Amino acid sequence: MLKRLALLATLVMLFLAAAPAFAAGTPKDVFVDLNKTSGTEDGTKANPYNTIEEATAFAQALPNGGWIYVKQADGSWKYHSRVDSVWAGQTGEPLPAVLVYTFLAVFALALMLVGWKFQKRARQIPA
Repeated sequence: MLKRLALLATLVMLFLAAAPAFAAGTPKDVFVDLNKTSGTEDGTKANPYNTIEEATAFAQALPNGGWIYVKQADGSWKYHSRVDSVWAGQTGEPLPAVLVYTFLAVFALALMLVGWKFQKRARQIPA
């Protein structure tokens, strides 16, 4: 009973500690004007990027990713795509997958701390 209570308390503390990490903020709007040839670019409506690749790279570097909008011929902005954040130094793995693997590792550690053992059980063959 005590082991189960300790496991439950550990899991509750884990979820409370991990909640800010899983709470996704709002992605930033990133704007692209494919007809723009020069000038300052920062992804805002006033200074949009001139290629979708630049906007994608910028949105991947943002903590919450971004929504890419492309300027149309009539001057309106059309939604193009949603770009997820990428962890710096990784090879393109989205941040939520990293959080899931971290959670699973901490969960396995919590189980071991309360006395659970992970072992392969072999069947005994009667002689």
